[in-house]
Amino acid sequence: MGLDPDALRLRTALRDLVALSTVPVARVSRDSPAIASDLADVLVNSLYLDFAFVRLCDPGGGAAVEIARGDAWEAFPAWLQDQLALNGRLLRKEIVRDIDNGPHRCRGIVVPVGINAEGGLVAAACDRTDFPSEIDKLLLSVAVNHAATAVRTARLIDAHRRAEEALRESEQQLRRARDELETKVAERTAKLRRSETYLAEAQRLSHTGSFGWEISSGRLYWSEETFRIFECDRADQPTVELILQRTHPLDRDLARQTIDHARQEGRVLDFEKRLLMPDGRIKNVHIVGHPVFDDFGNFAEYAGTVIDVTEHRRAEEER
Repeated sequence: MGLDPDALRLRTALRDLVALSTVPVARVSRDSPAIASDLADVLVNSLYLDFAFVRLCDPGGGAAVEIARGDAWEAFPAWLQDQLALNGRLLRKEIVRDIDNGPHRCRGIVVPVGINAEGGLVAAACDRTDFPSEIDKLLLSVAVNHAATAVRTARLIDAHRRAEEALRESEQQLRRARDELETKVAERTAKLRRSETYLAEAQRLSHTGSFGWEISSGRLYWSEETFRIFECDRADQPTVELILQRTHPLDRDLARQTIDHARQEGRVLDFEKRLLMPDGRIKNVHIVGHPVFDDFGNFAEYAGTVIDVTEHRRAEEER
């Protein structure tokens, strides 16, 4: 016993819906030309339409993708191209009936994709006298939704891929910049250490140490040779009191007055004094300090040298 016409139409519609459902599932990662081509093939080959046209627009302003399948009539494709050339877009669903083409007459339908046809359109034509039926309209609406979903998903995947590539490129650039910076820091550090080594050796050979004295905090900074001249441990924090302790008792009051006046007035330091070492040895040192001013012209610190002139004074006494 055969199926009644309504049941047959229902079965056919279900079959066609299954055919349409394969479009977004298998093609979501493909580009717009592939999606448009696959959808046009499904409309012609699986839904048994005589003509299908798919137009997908690029929201970024690129060229639209246009795919046509079937050539049963020339009149409907020609009408469609005329409408697109005239209006650019077909903004609403439109049913085209009985476009004359010699002995045959074609019936078609145009369905826009997205709001205001921003995604493009899907058009189809068939020689059935009832085309487009309500089922045809439903199937084409499903096809349009599938196409729009597939395109949006493909674009999201492509945007995600591009973002990942940009992130990888940024990470590579960051690594290269970090490597270059580390190399430069290592080179600068090596140069600085060589310079410090040369300076320390020069100070040792000339018995000349250097110092810095911050007036606001009272902190003193000594070079290696300055520690050696005063015979202090590097672990000791140099202070004015430590200097006075090392000063010969007969020179201590004058040294204190000189340091106090220098702190108050910011004049050039240039004086000589004797040091009394813990073992009783006496050293002669010549201290020269120049005031340093900040950006506002305020006296900020001293920068200077400490020269061990003991041998020089001994030679003068012997002469």
